[in-house]
Amino acid sequence: MIDFENRNACNEFLERSMERVLRLARSELAKAGCIDAYGHARDVLGDISLKVLQKWVTLRSPEDALFKISQNAARTHAKKCRRESPQEIEESAIPFFISGPADPTAINQAGIYLEELSSLLDDSDQKIMNYVGQGYTFNEISAFLDMPSSTIRSRYSRATRKLRRFDSQTVDPELSHVTTD
Repeated sequence: MIDFENRNACNEFLERSMERVLRLARSELAKAGCIDAYGHARDVLGDISLKVLQKWVTLRSPEDALFKISQNAARTHAKKCRRESPQEIEESAIPFFISGPADPTAINQAGIYLEELSSLLDDSDQKIMNYVGQGYTFNEISAFLDMPSSTIRSRYSRATRKLRRFDSQTVDPELSHVTTD
Protein backbone atom coordinates (compact mmCIF):
# COMPACT_ATOMS: atom_id res chain seq x y z
CA MET A 1 0.00 0.00 0.00
CA ILE A 2 1.32 3.44 -0.91
CA ASP A 3 1.15 6.06 1.83
CA PHE A 4 -0.24 9.53 1.11
CA GLU A 5 3.11 11.30 1.39
CA ASN A 6 4.72 9.10 -1.26
CA ARG A 7 1.65 9.26 -3.48
CA ASN A 8 1.57 13.07 -3.29
CA ALA A 9 5.28 13.28 -4.13
CA CYS A 10 4.77 10.91 -7.06
CA ASN A 11 1.77 12.90 -8.33
CA GLU A 12 3.74 16.16 -8.16
CA PHE A 13 6.63 14.55 -10.04
CA LEU A 14 4.26 13.21 -12.73
CA GLU A 15 2.50 16.57 -13.12
CA ARG A 16 5.85 18.32 -13.65
CA SER A 17 6.90 15.67 -16.17
CA MET A 18 3.56 15.25 -17.98
CA GLU A 19 4.30 17.19 -21.20
CA ARG A 20 7.74 15.65 -21.61
CA VAL A 21 6.36 12.14 -21.04
CA LEU A 22 3.51 12.79 -23.49
CA ARG A 23 6.00 13.89 -26.19
CA LEU A 24 8.18 10.88 -25.45
CA ALA A 25 5.19 8.51 -25.63
CA ARG A 26 4.09 9.97 -28.98
CA SER A 27 7.61 9.66 -30.34
CA GLU A 28 8.06 6.07 -29.16
CA LEU A 29 4.60 5.08 -30.42
CA ALA A 30 5.36 6.52 -33.85
CA LYS A 31 8.78 4.82 -34.01
CA ALA A 32 7.28 1.49 -32.95
CA GLY A 33 4.56 1.62 -35.62
CA CYS A 34 1.40 2.55 -33.70
CA ILE A 35 -1.44 3.38 -36.10
CA ASP A 36 -2.45 6.52 -34.13
CA ALA A 37 0.53 7.68 -32.09
CA TYR A 38 -0.99 11.08 -31.26
CA GLY A 39 -4.34 9.68 -30.15
CA HIS A 40 -3.00 6.69 -28.23
CA ALA A 41 -0.37 8.66 -26.31
CA ARG A 42 -2.89 9.64 -23.61
CA ASP A 43 -3.85 5.97 -23.13
CA VAL A 44 -0.19 5.05 -22.67
CA LEU A 45 0.23 7.99 -20.29
CA GLY A 46 -2.24 6.36 -17.90
CA ASP A 47 -0.27 3.11 -17.97
CA ILE A 48 2.96 5.00 -17.35
CA SER A 49 1.51 6.92 -14.39
CA LEU A 50 0.21 3.73 -12.80
CA LYS A 51 3.56 1.93 -13.16
CA VAL A 52 5.50 4.87 -11.75
CA LEU A 53 3.09 5.11 -8.81
CA GLN A 54 3.41 1.37 -8.12
CA LYS A 55 7.23 1.50 -8.16
CA TRP A 56 7.69 4.97 -6.66
CA VAL A 57 9.07 3.85 -3.29
CA THR A 58 11.75 1.65 -4.88
CA LEU A 59 12.90 4.09 -7.59
CA ARG A 60 16.45 5.33 -7.21
CA SER A 61 16.24 7.82 -10.05
CA PRO A 62 12.66 8.75 -10.90
CA GLU A 63 13.76 10.63 -14.05
CA ASP A 64 15.58 7.62 -15.52
CA ALA A 65 12.85 5.22 -14.47
CA LEU A 66 10.17 7.44 -15.99
CA PHE A 67 12.03 7.49 -19.30
CA LYS A 68 12.47 3.68 -19.35
CA ILE A 69 8.90 2.98 -18.22
CA SER A 70 7.61 5.37 -20.92
CA GLN A 71 9.62 3.63 -23.62
CA ASN A 72 8.51 0.15 -22.57
CA ALA A 73 4.83 1.11 -22.21
CA ALA A 74 4.81 2.80 -25.64
CA ARG A 75 6.52 -0.14 -27.33
CA THR A 76 4.16 -2.64 -25.70
CA HIS A 77 1.14 -0.61 -26.79
CA ALA A 78 2.46 -0.20 -30.33
CA LYS A 79 3.06 -3.95 -30.64
CA LYS A 80 -0.53 -4.65 -29.58
CA CYS A 81 -1.77 -1.89 -31.88
CA ARG A 82 0.08 -3.34 -34.90
CA ARG A 83 -1.28 -6.83 -34.23
CA GLU A 84 -4.86 -5.63 -34.05
CA SER A 85 -4.72 -3.16 -36.93
CA PRO A 86 -6.59 -4.13 -40.08
CA GLN A 87 -4.35 -5.39 -42.85
CA GLU A 88 -4.83 -4.20 -46.41
CA ILE A 89 -5.37 -6.96 -48.94
CA GLU A 90 -4.48 -6.48 -52.56
CA GLU A 91 -7.24 -7.33 -55.01
CA SER A 92 -4.99 -9.87 -56.72
CA ALA A 93 -4.66 -11.75 -53.41
CA ILE A 94 -8.40 -12.37 -53.19
CA PRO A 95 -8.81 -15.87 -54.60
CA PHE A 96 -12.27 -15.59 -56.14
CA PHE A 97 -12.73 -12.02 -57.28
CA ILE A 98 -15.44 -11.87 -59.93
CA SER A 99 -15.56 -8.86 -62.22
CA GLY A 100 -18.71 -8.21 -64.19
CA PRO A 101 -21.97 -10.12 -63.89
CA ALA A 102 -21.84 -13.10 -61.57
CA ASP A 103 -22.31 -16.58 -63.03
CA PRO A 104 -24.29 -18.69 -60.56
CA THR A 105 -22.54 -21.89 -61.70
CA ALA A 106 -19.12 -20.33 -61.14
CA ILE A 107 -20.17 -19.08 -57.72
CA ASN A 108 -21.42 -22.56 -56.81
CA GLN A 109 -18.16 -24.15 -58.01
CA ALA A 110 -16.14 -21.61 -56.08
CA GLY A 111 -18.19 -22.38 -52.95
CA ILE A 112 -17.57 -26.10 -53.37
CA TYR A 113 -13.85 -25.44 -53.80
CA LEU A 114 -13.78 -23.30 -50.64
CA GLU A 115 -15.53 -26.07 -48.71
CA GLU A 116 -12.91 -28.53 -49.96
CA LEU A 117 -10.13 -26.18 -48.86
CA SER A 118 -11.82 -25.67 -45.50
CA SER A 119 -12.06 -29.44 -44.95
CA LEU A 120 -8.25 -29.57 -44.84
CA LEU A 121 -8.34 -27.74 -41.49
CA ASP A 122 -9.31 -29.18 -38.13
CA ASP A 123 -12.54 -27.99 -36.48
CA SER A 124 -11.00 -25.30 -34.25
CA ASP A 125 -9.00 -23.82 -37.15
CA GLN A 126 -12.19 -23.76 -39.25
CA LYS A 127 -13.94 -21.89 -36.43
CA ILE A 128 -11.07 -19.40 -36.21
CA MET A 129 -11.14 -18.79 -39.97
CA ASN A 130 -14.93 -18.32 -39.87
CA TYR A 131 -14.73 -15.83 -37.00
CA VAL A 132 -11.96 -13.87 -38.75
CA GLY A 133 -14.06 -13.89 -41.93
CA GLN A 134 -16.95 -12.40 -39.94
CA GLY A 135 -14.68 -9.55 -38.80
CA TYR A 136 -14.01 -10.50 -35.19
CA THR A 137 -10.67 -9.51 -33.64
CA PHE A 138 -8.23 -12.09 -32.31
CA ASN A 139 -9.06 -11.03 -28.74
CA GLU A 140 -12.79 -11.56 -29.33
CA ILE A 141 -12.16 -14.96 -30.91
CA SER A 142 -9.95 -15.79 -27.94
CA ALA A 143 -12.88 -15.15 -25.61
CA PHE A 144 -15.27 -17.20 -27.77
CA LEU A 145 -12.98 -20.23 -27.97
CA ASP A 146 -11.40 -19.88 -24.51
CA MET A 147 -7.84 -19.88 -25.90
CA PRO A 148 -5.05 -17.32 -25.52
CA SER A 149 -5.11 -14.72 -28.30
CA SER A 150 -1.50 -15.63 -29.18
CA THR A 151 -2.69 -19.19 -29.89
CA ILE A 152 -5.50 -17.84 -32.06
CA ARG A 153 -3.03 -15.69 -34.02
CA SER A 154 -0.57 -18.51 -34.62
CA ARG A 155 -3.27 -21.03 -35.57
CA TYR A 156 -4.80 -18.51 -37.96
CA SER A 157 -1.41 -17.83 -39.52
CA ARG A 158 -0.63 -21.54 -39.94
CA ALA A 159 -4.08 -22.29 -41.37
CA THR A 160 -3.76 -19.44 -43.86
CA ARG A 161 -0.33 -20.68 -44.99
CA LYS A 162 -1.66 -24.22 -45.33
CA LEU A 163 -4.61 -23.08 -47.46
CA ARG A 164 -2.41 -20.89 -49.67
CA ARG A 165 0.05 -23.73 -50.19
CA PHE A 166 -2.71 -26.15 -51.14
CA ASP A 167 -4.47 -23.57 -53.34
CA SER A 168 -1.26 -22.81 -55.27
CA GLN A 169 -0.64 -26.54 -55.83
CA THR A 170 -4.21 -27.37 -56.86
CA VAL A 171 -5.43 -25.30 -59.76
CA ASP A 172 -8.78 -26.50 -61.04
CA PRO A 173 -9.04 -25.63 -64.77
CA GLU A 174 -12.83 -25.34 -64.44
CA LEU A 175 -12.38 -22.53 -61.90
CA SER A 176 -9.81 -20.57 -63.90
CA HIS A 177 -12.50 -18.27 -65.31
CA VAL A 178 -13.51 -17.30 -61.75
CA THR A 179 -10.21 -15.70 -60.77
CA THR A 180 -9.06 -12.25 -61.81
CA ASP A 181 -7.50 -12.08 -65.28
